Amino acid sequence: MRHLCVCTQGARLGYNSHRVNIQIDGEIVRSVPIEPLESVELYGNVQATTQLIHELLRRNISVGMYSLGGFYIGNIGNPDCNGRSDIVKAQVIRAMDDVFRLKLAKIIIRAKIHNQKIVLRRSQDAPGQTERDQLRQLDILEKRINGSKDISEIMGIEGNAARIYFSGLGKALNSPYNFYGRNRRPAKDPFNALINYGYAVLQNQVTGKLIMNGANPSIGMLHSSHGNKKALSFDLMEEWRPVIVDSLALHCLSSKKLREDHFEIQEDGGINLTKEGLHIYRRKIIDKYDVSTSYIKCGANMSFNKALNYQADSIVRAIQENDASIYSACRIR
Repeated sequence: MRHLCVCTQGARLGYNSHRVNIQIDGEIVRSVPIEPLESVELYGNVQATTQLIHELLRRNISVGMYSLGGFYIGNIGNPDCNGRSDIVKAQVIRAMDDVFRLKLAKIIIRAKIHNQKIVLRRSQDAPGQTERDQLRQLDILEKRINGSKDISEIMGIEGNAARIYFSGLGKALNSPYNFYGRNRRPAKDPFNALINYGYAVLQNQVTGKLIMNGANPSIGMLHSSHGNKKALSFDLMEEWRPVIVDSLALHCLSSKKLREDHFEIQEDGGINLTKEGLHIYRRKIIDKYDVSTSYIKCGANMSFNKALNYQADSIVRAIQENDASIYSACRIR
């Protein structure tokens, strides 16, 4: 075990005899050895004893703090943790290496388009000719990535794929959830309201995991780095957007977990979740990240939370070792 994620509200973490003990209502429900840990993540109302915090700091094990809804708040870590400066230095060097950036971009965007195809196919009960044509177009665009000469060409292909993908998703959502394409702020329909919020949670999740792996989330490879933009977070998010966020939003609307009365129109004409709707959706997001999935690289089931940790570690190693092939993107079946 390298990353310990604790989401159970009211849990209390303590330390004894080289082990991290997790208590609920005063009873130890799990005990794990501290030696293999690289990070500990606490979500919402989860407490850790001072004794445990001291031991984690002594061992250079970072503690990430998240809200109940999954937003990254900050981390407790030893500023003298070995390797952080080396990682940031490697990021800066790789960010100026067009060959490395192109290889990494191809791996990530191919996986993103592949995942979009799977999500789109799953959303269609009885695909017609139009839907089959859209899937074929995505196939063609995914293959075109291989021959791309630079990042701008890849991102152009990604943009075309996104338009086809979201157009296809729109046909899977019937009234009152009409969805005609991607829009951001303000969201003009319930689906965009859900994925806008879901992407914000995903960005915070990824940002926290990159920081806890010693990386600077503002120094990206695919996306341009400027200001406080979390460019590396956006890089790592790409393949996960359809897998985690889009699929969950589709499920919540098609299964009527979220109804029309869970949304409200704002003064600017945008659509937002009501207080009750936001409570329901937050709970679904938390459950989603805790769901175990068959993750190809590890050869075993793991939660999306742990899978994101694995990917953050993977992209940092690829940057450190100047070998984009080390990064194996998530491709769903």
